[in-house]
Amino acid sequence: MLYQHADVLLLMSELESFSNNVTEAIATRTPLVLSDRDWARSAAGKAAVYVPPREPSTIAAGLRAALDPVDLERRLDIGSTILAEHHGTHVGRLQHVVRFLETLRNRS
Repeated sequence: MLYQHADVLLLMSELESFSNNVTEAIATRTPLVLSDRDWARSAAGKAAVYVPPREPSTIAAGLRAALDPVDLERRLDIGSTILAEHHGTHVGRLQHVVRFLETLRNRS
């Protein structure tokens, strides 16, 4: 019910490995503004606006961008696709985690 009353989800975590808040926001078509970190990009892909988590003016610009009607529906539709493909089943969630871990391994 909370997400139905929210204009946007702002999550500036730096060390999250995965947040159910992201999945819940996607499921309720709540716009996302996330810290520009690998975990966030892995969780939300092109469904979110990404900002540096310690730059207030950039965060404010990200909030404005997340609510801009020009891209809002596109990001919400992308989120629905991500939810169905990656989070809709146990297998999809496991594959998503494996891809994320492979990305981390390849950066080492």
